[in-house]
Amino acid sequence: MKHVPLYTHSRESAMETAELALWRESYHANIACAEAITKEIADNFDGYHLNENAARHVIDRFGFDRVNWVLQTTLQQKDFDGRFRQEHKDWAKGAFTHYVRDEMRGYLVDSHPAVLDGFIAQARQAWRELNLFDHTHCHEDTANQNFNNRILVLRPDVLADDYKNPDMQLFICSGGFGASPGARGRKVYGQFLSDGELASFERQDFIGVLKEEHTPEWAQDKLEQYLHPEPITMREEPSL
Repeated sequence: MKHVPLYTHSRESAMETAELALWRESYHANIACAEAITKEIADNFDGYHLNENAARHVIDRFGFDRVNWVLQTTLQQKDFDGRFRQEHKDWAKGAFTHYVRDEMRGYLVDSHPAVLDGFIAQARQAWRELNLFDHTHCHEDTANQNFNNRILVLRPDVLADDYKNPDMQLFICSGGFGASPGARGRKVYGQFLSDGELASFERQDFIGVLKEEHTPEWAQDKLEQYLHPEPITMREEPSL
């Protein structure tokens, strides 16, 4: 079910924007993901240890974004339970949700908290191993910066799992109303720095502007080539 887009707004919001079909498809995928996590834990916990590949099995079926979402919303509903590590609860708070609690209860993972906490640790470790850029790699004043000719960092959830790697997060902005802070338009145009593919995103799809100290050497070279392209020389035709 990795092909089903994760919809992060409530049913009420979906009705207002004529996106009820998207909400419904994502909601049922969330339920299936929660059930898969519950079954994976039941099948792979021997009473003492959880199989080290348990989280990976579910991630491979449903993708990082949905597994993270289901785990984070579950923790938000169980934030009173002291058997979950505080670092995991803090992680869950980072998932801003437009869902109401009644909707989130539809895909509550109801495994034993101590074992589920171990599953969450596996899922978070798998995410960390992607070595993605995050807000710590970006300028803090991004909201007030002009994006034009800057290296931007795409949010990981904008990318499919096959493209969730730090190289694919880097994007150079060539224009669009969204490049300017405070503009009413939100569209940002440019190209992926790794392969030059042209694309457009919304301003909110970016974490921010990449700090110079975190810019890989290859990316800095690509930026220089973009800003200062080599002039095209015309070959002289031989005289007759």
